Amino acid sequence: MNEIAPRPHNSGHYSIEACDYSQFDTHILAVTGQLLPNSIELLKPAVMMNLLGKDLDLLENEFNEHPEWHLHIYGKSERKDSRKMGHMTVLTNDVNQTEQDMYAKFEGSN
Repeated sequence: MNEIAPRPHNSGHYSIEACDYSQFDTHILAVTGQLLPNSIELLKPAVMMNLLGKDLDLLENEFNEHPEWHLHIYGKSERKDSRKMGHMTVLTNDVNQTEQDMYAKFEGSN
């Protein structure tokens, strides 16, 4: 273990699309004293990748061709090639192939 994060964390962003409760849902339930679900179901396997400034042009050109891409752009005021500008979750039945495809498409930028 290298970090304990008592808050929503980048590593759980996939849960927004891939699970019946997202990490944000359960965080709100916990901090408001409500009951947490007994279990959280993975609805579909997913691959999540960070999006850097240099990735945004490719996304603009290809996003409409990929309904399985779920984009979350953070609205940062200044775009830099190496700055994290958002993340993307891809729902898939083949995680390994999707990881390879995304790595190739985005030239290993993540």
